[in-house]
Amino acid sequence: MAAFAQDTPAAFSKELIDTLDPAVVMISVQSIPINGESSMYPGTGFIVDAKDGIIVTARHVVGTGPAAFTVTLSNHEELRNVHRMDVDPKLDIAFLKFDTTTLSAPLQDVVLNTERPPVGSNALLIAYCAMKHTVLPGTIADNRKLTLVTQVHHSPCHNT
Repeated sequence: MAAFAQDTPAAFSKELIDTLDPAVVMISVQSIPINGESSMYPGTGFIVDAKDGIIVTARHVVGTGPAAFTVTLSNHEELRNVHRMDVDPKLDIAFLKFDTTTLSAPLQDVVLNTERPPVGSNALLIAYCAMKHTVLPGTIADNRKLTLVTQVHHSPCHNT
């Protein structure tokens, strides 16, 4: 997921990152095979509605086939009663819903901005994997699907 600013990379202060950090979650996706083997892979999302338990992520993270989802919060609490609400393959966006009644602590959410950032805007890639957050600077390369170009050419969640 990405945050963006039309200013300089300095606009991404530690304060901004600290504000977003509690709303960033790790999503573990376990595909449920129809024929063949299952697979498991990680992804990142943001809590956008803490009261109703809604997470936004990329559609390519959660897919469209049968799957089970586990969400790990920034406090390392795991949520297992998570389901896919909606996906939009054109915008590569998806929404997950989780049960908020069993949480051990209140959650923080972030407000979605529906404006598309201009191409060339500074951005941050925020990923939550291996039980830690990774933050990388980048530039918006394509705002139709919010394609982000970072200084690394691989996922921060994989050692490739």
